[in-house]
Amino acid sequence: MKKNRPMGIVRSVADRFSESLMDQRVLALDLVCRGFCEYYREGLGGEDQCAGFAAVVRGVEIGTISVGNLRQLVGIVPGPARRSSFLVDRLCRNCSYLADGCDYMAPVPVRGSSPCGGYRLLLGLLEAESLTTEDLQTVF
Repeated sequence: MKKNRPMGIVRSVADRFSESLMDQRVLALDLVCRGFCEYYREGLGGEDQCAGFAAVVRGVEIGTISVGNLRQLVGIVPGPARRSSFLVDRLCRNCSYLADGCDYMAPVPVRGSSPCGGYRLLLGLLEAESLTTEDLQTVF
């Protein structure tokens, strides 16, 4: 059930990213879940099962995703996501939500469904040409 109204990356979150990477989990919640995920509900958890969340955390940890990459998305409110065979193959097919809870990848498509916030953020970085599929190979 969709509850969150994603607004993308706001400047204060981007600034905090550049100031400190000490609490990457909180940063990832801001970026991926609050910023890009329509399914996120504050305090209910679930992000640990999300492959999109894990991919962005890993990308930040290993330096594939940098503040420069994220600044490309500041102020861009996420719209409908297009299907990316690269992200579907590497991200969605390895997500624990695929088996019993992903409307986006359901065998019978759910009308109006959208992918997770990690998918949408990574797709935004690819579409902005801030990262390439080769760059993202390291996060999966």
